[in-house]
Amino acid sequence: MSKCIVCLRDHTNTTIEHIVPRSLGNIHYILPKGTVCSNCNNRFARFEHDVVSSKPFIERRLRTGVIRSKVPNTEFCLRKKVLKLFLLKIAFEGIHRSRIKLLNDLNLEGIRLILLDKPISIDTELIQGYKPLHRLPNFIDHWRLKGSRIQLYLDHSVDDALFTFKYDDMSFTMDIKKAAHRRLYNL
Repeated sequence: MSKCIVCLRDHTNTTIEHIVPRSLGNIHYILPKGTVCSNCNNRFARFEHDVVSSKPFIERRLRTGVIRSKVPNTEFCLRKKVLKLFLLKIAFEGIHRSRIKLLNDLNLEGIRLILLDKPISIDTELIQGYKPLHRLPNFIDHWRLKGSRIQLYLDHSVDDALFTFKYDDMSFTMDIKKAAHRRLYNL
């Protein structure tokens, strides 16, 4: 019996959780079997699908060779709320795998609550033009992800925790500490 890192329920799920979706080319950066229950894994799959099926991601998946031919419904637009959930999920699981001590140090409990699908808006804005400094995964995981044109960064201080997700030529940065804080204190 395992305990899910998101909903904290005991479960017997033995599937692995891809931190970055496999549909973006990630096969190595995963959580151990049983870390996430099937309910949470299925909830994540819904918004991950929305993101990777959006036109900007389809175009990059074609260019990077992850998919070989156009898939139907490439006009699906990328909604900000879904993108933010996608980023928070990757950040939460990436920190859990690569820097677990930071989960408590940065007080990121609010991210877990957001991922539980509690009704609340994620009003933390995406940050434009930020140049990240510190990679989130260890060296080997970073190197493997970079082979799929994926890079993850986390720069943190007392006031913020800026998570950056890069895929091919796209880059998204958000302050995950601010999102967690607003969720915890309903700001």
